[in-house]
Amino acid sequence: MIALFEYLLKSALSITILYLVFELLFKNRVSFIFNRALLLSIVFFGLLIPMFSYNINSVLQLNSPYLSTFVNNEGLITVNLQEIVVSSESQSSFLGIPLYVLIGRIYLSISLILGLWFILKFVRLLLLVRKSEIKQEGGFKFIILEESYPTFSFFNLVFIHRKLYENQEESQKIIEHESVHSLQKHTLDLLLSELLIILQWFNPIAYLIRKSIKENHEFLADRGIIKNEFEIPDYKLLLLRNSTKIKTGSITHNFSYSLIKKRFKMMEKKDSKIKFILGMMILPLAFSLAFFACSSPEFEDETEMNITEQKLKDEGVTIKEVKPGEKIETDGQMDDSTGVFTVVEEMPVYQGGVNELYKFLGNNIKYPQQAKDEQIQGRVFVSFVIEEDGKITNVKVLRGIGGGCDEEAIRVVSMMPNWTPGKQRGKNVRVAYNLPIKFTLQ
Repeated sequence: MIALFEYLLKSALSITILYLVFELLFKNRVSFIFNRALLLSIVFFGLLIPMFSYNINSVLQLNSPYLSTFVNNEGLITVNLQEIVVSSESQSSFLGIPLYVLIGRIYLSISLILGLWFILKFVRLLLLVRKSEIKQEGGFKFIILEESYPTFSFFNLVFIHRKLYENQEESQKIIEHESVHSLQKHTLDLLLSELLIILQWFNPIAYLIRKSIKENHEFLADRGIIKNEFEIPDYKLLLLRNSTKIKTGSITHNFSYSLIKKRFKMMEKKDSKIKFILGMMILPLAFSLAFFACSSPEFEDETEMNITEQKLKDEGVTIKEVKPGEKIETDGQMDDSTGVFTVVEEMPVYQGGVNELYKFLGNNIKYPQQAKDEQIQGRVFVSFVIEEDGKITNVKVLRGIGGGCDEEAIRVVSMMPNWTPGKQRGKNVRVAYNLPIKFTLQ
C-alpha cells in the first residue's frame, strides 16, 4: 500500500509540474498538433515514469552505491554498501484499522466507482446505438437520433438528429467536423484522459488535462474544416445555430461543444514564433524537473564505518582500499587454502542493479514488533558472501541491536535472489559484502 501511495504522489507531482508549463507557455498557442502531442506526453510520462525505481544521483552517476572496497584478513574482496533505513510504520488507526490501510481502501473504492461509471458510459452509448437507425456512408456509421441530442462522435460513430441529417447542406460541414475527430483518433486521447482521472481522481490537474485535451480536439477539427475552404463567418454561424448546453459525456466529441467564443478566437489567431521557441527551450527543463521529482530518496551518505573494517584496523591488519573493479596488488593472486581471489575484475551484480537491491530490501524488511514495544533502534551490520554460483551464503550479524532486528536482517538478506557472480580471468569468484541496516522509530 505504501508503494501505491508513493507512486500516486510522484505521478501527481510530475503531471502537475508539466501541465503548469503547458498552461503558461502553450495552451493559448495555435500549434494544435504539437499541443496534442505534449498533452499526451504529459499523461504518459506521469503514469509510466513513477513506476520505475531510480535515484537521480545513480542515473547521472554522481556517486557510487559502494562506500568502499577493501581486502579483509582472509584475502576476500569485501564491499561496503550504503546503509538502508527501515522506519517503524505509524500506528495511527481508525476503528481498529491502520490509517494508511483505511486511506488506501477509500482511494481504491472511489477508483472502482469511477471505473464502473466509465463502463456505464460505454453501455449507454451501446444502448443508444441499438435503439436507433444506423446508416453507413463514407466509412462512417451515422446513428440517427429521434431525441434532442446534439451531434457528437465516438470513433467512427456519428450520432446526429434525424432533421439535421436530412438537411444535407448544413449537416455536411458538421459531418466533416466529426470526421476530423475520427480520422485523427481523438477518441483514444479521451479514453486515456478518463484512465488518468480514474487513477488520480484526487488530483484537480487530471480534470484540467481532460478539459484541455477536449478543447484542443475542437480546435484541431475547426482548423481542419477551415482549411477545406469553408468560410470562417459561415462556419461560426453554423456553430451558433447548433450551440447547446446538453452534455453528451466525457468520452465523446460534441460538435456544439462549449467555449464558442474561444473557438472563434482560435480560428483566426496568429501564433508567435518567438514565444513558441521560448517555450520549447523551457520544456526540456520542465521534463527534467519532473524526472527529478520521480526520483527515489537517496540512501543516507553518513554511514558509520563498517564494524569489520574497524576491527581489522584495530588488530593491525593493513586495509587496502580500492574502487569497485580496480585491480589490487597483493602478495598473491589467489589464496590456495581458501580458493578466494584477492582481485575481482568484474564485481557481482544484483538482478536489476543496486537500486533494485535496495528496493527489495526496503519492501521486505519489517520493523519487529518486539523492537517497537521496547523502543529499540539503531544499526545492524550484516555481512554475506556472493558465491561462485551467485548464491547468498555466510549471512551473519557483525553487530546487532536485539529486539528481533538482528534476526529480521538475516532473514531478508538470506532470501535475496541469486546475484550474477563476480568474475576473475573469465571464472566466477567469491566476493563479500557488508550492509548496514538502520532501524528508526517514528
